[in-house]
Amino acid sequence: LAAAASSCRLGDGELPGRGEVVTGQAVGQPPTSRSQGSRGSSCSFVAGFFVALVAGVFMGSNFDPPTYLQQIGPPEHSADSMDYVISHFSGVLLASLAYFLAYCLARGRKR
Repeated sequence: LAAAASSCRLGDGELPGRGEVVTGQAVGQPPTSRSQGSRGSSCSFVAGFFVALVAGVFMGSNFDPPTYLQQIGPPEHSADSMDYVISHFSGVLLASLAYFLAYCLARGRKR
């Protein structure tokens, strides 16, 4: 993975966008050499692997607070998992909404 990650760099450090021309080839056309094609696919794999790894860590840590409160148990906290569902997922919804609004504000300023 480390070797594939080091080969992911393009000329100026940025990945090409949709429809942009890369080394004289339009997106969607086969690359002129094998090294260009394998570099793109290994770069995509490494990027996808790390994004999946981060998403898995976030999902796993998302359930830590309700589980911790269940383990403490009575009399301070309920041991029933259904008592935490609404508050847990409303927190997830509110956080996602806040991230989305921040993204919309940031994108609106760039245009």
